[in-house]
Amino acid sequence: MRIRVAEDAVPRKYQAFHRATVLLFWLPAFFFYGCEARDGASNSGASATLIPDLLADPTGTYTIESVTEPPVASRFRPAAAPHPNLGFSHPALWLRVWIPPSTDRDARLLELGYALLDRVVIFRTQPDGTRQAVTVGDRQPFAEREIQNRNFLFLIPPSKTPQRIYIRVDTEGPMVLPLTL
Repeated sequence: MRIRVAEDAVPRKYQAFHRATVLLFWLPAFFFYGCEARDGASNSGASATLIPDLLADPTGTYTIESVTEPPVASRFRPAAAPHPNLGFSHPALWLRVWIPPSTDRDARLLELGYALLDRVVIFRTQPDGTRQAVTVGDRQPFAEREIQNRNFLFLIPPSKTPQRIYIRVDTEGPMVLPLTL
């Protein structure tokens, strides 16, 4: 049984235009639906959404040392949603993210998928125990990024144990924090 559209649904003189319009707008949608990202942000494994612990820094005075010490570290709270959107509410915010152990020797990418944050500082612990700070943001020169991408990407070295990463975000715009690994 064939399903047919009523002949008078589109007047005959507009049928060619109607078909062309459908092809013009819907064909590209079907083509791009199955395409993979080619900007270098994707890795060969599946990505995982990370839900961070959050700590508001209303005065903007916390340091990496203070947020890792017990009096302040106990104030971190889990985010209420997988992609926290806190609006314009915080002058500065600290994120604590647990990175699961890796099963291979390749570095992984941590992506902060909202590029309109003014200043983002990630603190990674090096194998010798020291912390390395990497600063990015929409007010920082693009050429100075560790990985040049429209979103903020950070290399996470392989580890057989879980890693704790701290991120400080300071922005005057909306605080949107989608994290994926």
